[in-house]
Amino acid sequence: MNSIYAGRHLDDIYKEIQEQYLADSWPWILGYSGGKDSTALVQLVWHALASLEKNRLFKPIYILSSDTLVEIPKVINHIELNLKRMLEAARLQQIPIRPIKVFPDVKNTFWVNLLGKGYPAPTNNFRWCTDRLKIEPTSNFIRSQAFEASGAILLLGSRKSESSVRKKRIESHKVLGKKYNPHPDIPAAHVYTLIEDWETEEVWDYLLEYSSPWGADNRELVYMYKNASDGECPLILDIKSPSCGKSRFGCWCCTVVKNEKALSSLIKHGENWLAPLQELREILLLTQEPDKKKLYREHIKRNGQILFIRGKLEEEGVKELARGPYTMEFRKKFLRSLLQTERNLNNCNPYHDSDYINLIQQDELHEIQRLWKEEKNDWESSVYAIYEEVYGKKIDNGIDEIGFLTFEDKEAVMSICNEEGFPADLAMELLTAAQYHQGLRSKVQLKNKVAKIFSKEWRSEVEIYRDIK
Repeated sequence: MNSIYAGRHLDDIYKEIQEQYLADSWPWILGYSGGKDSTALVQLVWHALASLEKNRLFKPIYILSSDTLVEIPKVINHIELNLKRMLEAARLQQIPIRPIKVFPDVKNTFWVNLLGKGYPAPTNNFRWCTDRLKIEPTSNFIRSQAFEASGAILLLGSRKSESSVRKKRIESHKVLGKKYNPHPDIPAAHVYTLIEDWETEEVWDYLLEYSSPWGADNRELVYMYKNASDGECPLILDIKSPSCGKSRFGCWCCTVVKNEKALSSLIKHGENWLAPLQELREILLLTQEPDKKKLYREHIKRNGQILFIRGKLEEEGVKELARGPYTMEFRKKFLRSLLQTERNLNNCNPYHDSDYINLIQQDELHEIQRLWKEEKNDWESSVYAIYEEVYGKKIDNGIDEIGFLTFEDKEAVMSICNEEGFPADLAMELLTAAQYHQGLRSKVQLKNKVAKIFSKEWRSEVEIYRDIK
């Protein structure tokens, strides 16, 4: 093989991979996003190790893919298909390659945080998604492998030429004279950026000149990157990493950037059936506009307190309330739109052999319902009602075991409170706390909970502004 990449013969690159693999007993973990760079990385390692004697392939090679659960359907189908092919090809070729897919914990998913807890759509100033959706799931797997083997090597397809930011990050972790760099957060793990000096053209040349060892057609990637100028979203090591919102393989609902390219490029080049996802993203972007926040977000913070900030009203001598989580009205409306879009996408999906598209998982719906009942006094089980309204059937395993208070109880409480001039939300929250602490021997927890409830702000926005004048 005489092909040269980043000034090196391909044979020399393969030889280096073999030497590094045989140098220690630490497992290898290859970050795979389905994009060109991570595909080239996996292909390089696969070809290099396939030429070794089978008895020398003594340690596992994990192909680690992170699914945020808000990936673009076409992209996630592409990744799923390739992971299945890798699994079968590795078995037939007797290579210790093991595809692994990790997911965020249900309490940390995008929709549980945005709809369940009411977190506003992520921004650069409040980028709550990266750690929960990407860093934690992948770090947990890397950490577990490093602990078991007293070390692990993480191979990434990061390249310096992708951007000045990525070049700076790669070089900031380099150790002079070493192939591996220390992982920023996991002491026993090391990072190996095998193609860091490759140019984009070299990645494409390699993929199109050398066939995929697991039977994929690399020309499909050319279509997915058509007219694209941005790279892919690699495994993210820490919160300082740039957002993947402009990348070919980012989350479809990313609002950290104003102009995403992944979804819009696919729609532009014929995947019109994905347009409803873009419409949902536009709604989330709208809620970030300063003049619109008051329409979509509560005037009380999630901890039950109020906060005054400097704003436009300051010039008129009026304090301005900082906005808290999304209102329940907005959350319910958006959930309905999300489920309707999910149903319509599956009806319009041109790839009939692909798996069912779940924009939101059922365990997420259960967790959102739990949060709404416990934190927002949603005694009417709105999540399950909205699901039934959209799909015409009850949610699977949707037996409501989250409390016993009902919609009829809520109406009765509101009626009594209106007659007595007592805050209905306060009364309902006290009753909700009582039912969740029912049966506990110790009443300390309930006592503390009640004290916390009474310390919250229960005045309306109008009453607060009236009282500070």
